[in-house]
Amino acid sequence: MLYNAAGQQVAEASSPRGHFEMVRQLQPGNYQLEVTGNALGGTKENDNNRYELHVDY
Repeated sequence: MLYNAAGQQVAEASSPRGHFEMVRQLQPGNYQLEVTGNALGGTKENDNNRYELHVDY
C-alpha cells in the first residue's frame, strides 16, 4: 500500500505470486510504501525484508 503524508492510502497492489506493479502519477511530496508478504519455502525468521523496489520518475 502507498500512503500520502497525511496517512491516506493512495494506491494498493497485490499478487498471490508476490510480484506486483503500481503505476501511478503522484504530486510532489512525501509518501510511505508498506510492503508485506511471505517467502515460499522460507522460515519465519528469513521472511522479513525480502523485496526489491524499482522506482521510475
